[in-house]
Amino acid sequence: MANSLGQDIISDLPQSIIEIIFTKLPIRDAVRTSILSSRWRYKWATLTQLVFDDNCESQFNDRTATENKLVKFITRFLFLHEGPIHKFTLSTYYLQSSPDIDQ
Repeated sequence: MANSLGQDIISDLPQSIIEIIFTKLPIRDAVRTSILSSRWRYKWATLTQLVFDDNCESQFNDRTATENKLVKFITRFLFLHEGPIHKFTLSTYYLQSSPDIDQ
């Protein structure tokens, strides 16, 4: 969001405020903010509160396809994550008994 002088006010917020904003979004939408600008590309990667739920991936008619997409999303997210994790929640219907996640 740029003001009338062309400055990006949101990007200049402290990381702690940006994280508060991100925690109000589904984690998938927080990751999608990376397309806003190069400054936002990996801001999501330092989140300390991770909540993976049914909003992480679009649901398909095929349960296996949805499960595979969720596992891939969570794996890639954790691979790219930097820093500490203070809260981790995995609560999704699709991964109640997933050997990939159990590992």
